[in-house]
Amino acid sequence: MALASLSFFANAANFMVVKTADGTEDVYEMKHVTEMYYEEVDDATTEQGVSVNGKVGEYTYVDLYLPSGTKWATYNVGANNPTEVGDLFAWGETNSKKNYGLSNYKWFDASAKKYTKYGYLNGDMVSAGGWQMEYAGVSCVEDYLYYLEDEDDVAKVSWGNGWRMPTSTEQKELLEGCVWKLTANFNGSGIAGLVGKSKKNGNIIFLPDANGYWSSNLDTSRPSDAVYINNDKELVRGSRSVGRFVRAVVK
Repeated sequence: MALASLSFFANAANFMVVKTADGTEDVYEMKHVTEMYYEEVDDATTEQGVSVNGKVGEYTYVDLYLPSGTKWATYNVGANNPTEVGDLFAWGETNSKKNYGLSNYKWFDASAKKYTKYGYLNGDMVSAGGWQMEYAGVSCVEDYLYYLEDEDDVAKVSWGNGWRMPTSTEQKELLEGCVWKLTANFNGSGIAGLVGKSKKNGNIIFLPDANGYWSSNLDTSRPSDAVYINNDKELVRGSRSVGRFVRAVVK
């Protein structure tokens, strides 16, 4: 980041003001600053309307300069470019399929009406939570696995090299770190979706379609649900047996 000026003020408290070339300013109280350094960041190129900073394995990423340092893939798992939607996956499954529902969900035993992996509430979940579910009297294993294990993470299984599904915390960081707009025709492709522009460096990411993007963790109140990004730029919960898209991350 090019620094236009670096100023110190001696008043009631000391502050550092970092003014960037685009005229924006960040202010830090000096007692909270423990280190200052310059960091080389790869320049982004533009491919099909999105920013590309580099590649890990066979897959490209964009650096949106998020606080955690998380880099986001430029396209979905199962896609070959940013304007392809890719494949749908139920949460915790590593293969796509034609139909999605509890009856063919990998981690649900339809005959026993029970979730067999990833759960934290036993007994009759319908009466306990008042949920509208496909099956009455559904129960759940209590293994207290809130996050996907490596073998059930489709990004890790499919892409390797450190790629994985994002946590809902990382998805929240993505949503808050960009300015978003909905488009019906991204970069002339005819594909609708969400365009995000980094608040820090202006890099662009595109999330096609409106079906939602899975995180790697369950909802904390319903083990039948996992967290995902919807088309309203919100983190919401939904049945993990539903097919949704996956956008991988890497550090």
